[in-house]
Amino acid sequence: MKKRNDGQVSLAAESVEDIYKSLKALYVRGIELGDEYWNWPLVGYLTLPSLQRILNLAWIYEMQKSSSGSICRLTQYVNLEI
Repeated sequence: MKKRNDGQVSLAAESVEDIYKSLKALYVRGIELGDEYWNWPLVGYLTLPSLQRILNLAWIYEMQKSSSGSICRLTQYVNLEI
């Protein structure tokens, strides 16, 4: 476990961190190419854990819509379950 200068903790291997840095550089280049449509290529730069979290949140949201109660409870459920 490594603590960065900005206070974040990383459990990733150094080789994985290098890959994430390369991915970020590609993303920044993609934003420049997209001009005012900066978000259209976003999904192409997501890591697998990020995409899994988005899909999981969408699935939980769909479950929540069909049940009674407050949608505000969704965040409590997500924080406890994920």
